[in-house]
Amino acid sequence: MNTPLVNVVSGETAEPETVTNAELKGLLLDMDKRLNARMESIETQLRDTTARVVKNENKIADLIESVELTDNQCKAHNEEVTKKIDNMDVNVHLEFVRQELHNRKQNLLFYGVKEEKDENIYQVMRNVFKTDFNFSEEEASGVFIVNAHRLPRRRRDEQNGQNQSPDPVIVRFGCMSDRGYILDAMKNRGFIEDRKPVMCYTDLPPTMKRKRGQLAARARDLKKEGKSTRIRVDGVKVILEYRKKNARNEAWKLYTD
Repeated sequence: MNTPLVNVVSGETAEPETVTNAELKGLLLDMDKRLNARMESIETQLRDTTARVVKNENKIADLIESVELTDNQCKAHNEEVTKKIDNMDVNVHLEFVRQELHNRKQNLLFYGVKEEKDENIYQVMRNVFKTDFNFSEEEASGVFIVNAHRLPRRRRDEQNGQNQSPDPVIVRFGCMSDRGYILDAMKNRGFIEDRKPVMCYTDLPPTMKRKRGQLAARARDLKKEGKSTRIRVDGVKVILEYRKKNARNEAWKLYTD
């Protein structure tokens, strides 16, 4: 039985609409279809969105791999360029050292030359050739000196501010034979009584000169161990060689740190 509906505003009684079971079922079926269709649409959109996300993730992964590959290639290229630059620097440095050696080959450095007031360094050196290198008066006078002067040293006596030893003298020779004769004379000269003899050395570029000083310290240690030593220039390197004292038939051995 259908209960009549009452309008609460007007107080009139309205007859209720009659809905059959068939109609209600139809409405429910229609609603179910529309919900299913909506759900299928949402599921389709979700699958499409998921597919796009996966695709984008793959693209991002490929992009990251590409960036890493490019970064590695850049690093390898930079390392290669750096090595080439380093090699260029080494070659330039070696060429500079060779040029320096060539420019200095006519020079000799003399240590222990007594300083005199208002000295004539040319005459001082000619006297040194006679007293310390066994030159005759004629030989000393005949040496062609292109230039000679003292090299200021930084090492000073802490008390009076004076040099602990005379400033070395650098001499440039006009004839290589004179230079060679002096070097041979220093090697072959005997003991000089009552004083320390003047020493002479080849003039080297600063880097090689420092290396020679370091090797000279090592040579002193080897001599204390009963070894004979010699320091010589091999190309653009300064090397130290040693062997047993007075063992002239023994081959020289290369000293390595």
